[in-house]
Amino acid sequence: MKPADIAKHALATGTALAVIVTAVPASAQRVAGDDPPIAQSGITTVSAVNGRGWRIEGSLRTLFDDNLLRLPEGGALNGRDKADFRISPAVSGAIGLPVGRQQLFLGALYGRDFYVRNSELNRNRIVVGGGLAWRVGVSCSGTIAAEYRRRQNLFSDQSVLVDNVQATKTYGANGDCQAPVGLGFGGSVNRTETENKNPNRRAFDSTTMTYSPRLSYGSSALGRFNVSGTLTKVDYPQRTVPTPNGVQSDGVDIMSGRFGYSRALGTRFNLSLGASYIKTKPQPKTVLQFVPVGGGLFQVAAVDRAGYSGLGYDASLSYTPSPRLSAQFSASRDVSSTANVGALFVLNQSYGVDLGYRLGPSISTGLGATFFKRSYRGSFPSATETVARISDKTSRFYARVGYSPVKLYDLDLEVAHQKRRSNPDDFNFSGTSASLTLRVKFGRT
Repeated sequence: MKPADIAKHALATGTALAVIVTAVPASAQRVAGDDPPIAQSGITTVSAVNGRGWRIEGSLRTLFDDNLLRLPEGGALNGRDKADFRISPAVSGAIGLPVGRQQLFLGALYGRDFYVRNSELNRNRIVVGGGLAWRVGVSCSGTIAAEYRRRQNLFSDQSVLVDNVQATKTYGANGDCQAPVGLGFGGSVNRTETENKNPNRRAFDSTTMTYSPRLSYGSSALGRFNVSGTLTKVDYPQRTVPTPNGVQSDGVDIMSGRFGYSRALGTRFNLSLGASYIKTKPQPKTVLQFVPVGGGLFQVAAVDRAGYSGLGYDASLSYTPSPRLSAQFSASRDVSSTANVGALFVLNQSYGVDLGYRLGPSISTGLGATFFKRSYRGSFPSATETVARISDKTSRFYARVGYSPVKLYDLDLEVAHQKRRSNPDDFNFSGTSASLTLRVKFGRT
């Protein structure tokens, strides 16, 4: 194998860190108005350059949303405009440098969000990340990577848009030893630190450590089987609870074991299935609370907090009947922490479909729908969420057209509608958005 091919393979294998290092399911990470397709890829926000090369990309994204503030019908505006335009210019760069059989990569992005009507929300967007894609022998490879992200917060599970810059640091490493056929093994470890700059949302800050060993077996006739376990330890450093042993920071342990299977079914279908058992343990488990004793009186008592245990799943099916037409279906059920909602942990369910059709070599089109259901456990009110959230259901529909006549630039137009129905209904909202994105690319790879 040539050195360039080795580096390319190592970098491709390392893309697993894109999912691992976030420690949050993709469904929870999707940004309202910026939702990517169901399929996720890339190691860092700024995708890595393979081999010896560089890339510079400029982009200009315009977004109009008739409910950018995520307000319910009749909700108070507090002097702000419910509908707004957001204009987001950005420039990003990335470099790659092979070192023997290994691959160094580094990327960065600088941009700014300008709100035409609510200009007090204008904020910078910054991303810096990089790492090493390594390879040992013929079948062992992995990635060590880190990234820092900082931007104005606009997430689909956020109750309303508040002036809050969110900064996230991630550090991660993974490795796999896997031949195309036979037994393989690997694992990953990562740390994610999320900080909310708005003092009223500091209770949503979190530090997450995730450990995940895995075994796999691949066969050209049977497909690939894998068994994995994940332990996610979440700490909320700005949130404390009284316990019989004194005041401690709040937190939760999320554990899961998963059995997965994936296989290409001919040349048109690709199938991936996973079944898991999930268990959560609040940390600390026993806290002090006021409990009624009758006659309108209360006393302080030690109370065990409820966790959760149950089954989870993930499934993905892609279908490519022709070079022009493609379809992908997905479904998942999992548990995660959240830096956007006042809750100890969240039970997530999602279902989605993406359809793509190429009108020609330069024009692509797409339609899609995604449905989310979230149940918030250990929820609490805060300065920005005056009542505790119990559950919600969110639906999103989109249509897009992409135009890429040459490698130098491309255009992308997307129209989307999303609706959230919440319990309590204080957090209901619906909105329609349209975005137009121009990207210009330069580089040598």
